[in-house]
Amino acid sequence: IIRQIWRYQSFGVCVEAVGEHLPESTPAFDPPESRFWRRKADAVPDGPKRRYALAMAGLQTQPSDVYKTALLILRMCSCEEEQPTGVRRIRSATQHNTIVDLFGNAGLTALTDALADTPADRPSMAELYRALHGGDPTQSHHETR
Repeated sequence: IIRQIWRYQSFGVCVEAVGEHLPESTPAFDPPESRFWRRKADAVPDGPKRRYALAMAGLQTQPSDVYKTALLILRMCSCEEEQPTGVRRIRSATQHNTIVDLFGNAGLTALTDALADTPADRPSMAELYRALHGGDPTQSHHETR
């Protein structure tokens, strides 16, 4: 058995896990491509095609990270929602106005683009950062103000 080690950095705490599987997407933060492959896996019996689909569903990529970052920001701007973990798109004028107030129209456009269903249509993390902060991604947040 090949063992894989992964590290997860969250709130300054590093957790290391050893196991046979890499971490999957956090529930409710799975990008559209992950949901697509999970549906494919559910539609086939156990075997190589199912294992392949499950592996694809758990694939972590830069575009999936951009999607998850945008989803987190959107959910943080969803104060009026009772269950913000279900938010995947801008659903109200309040959300829209909050995002524009915080990040401007360029931030709104980048955030919307980052939530695209197709990974190739999403901006890079650097492009998302620049749109949200109006600065160079190599500078700290405080240096751009």
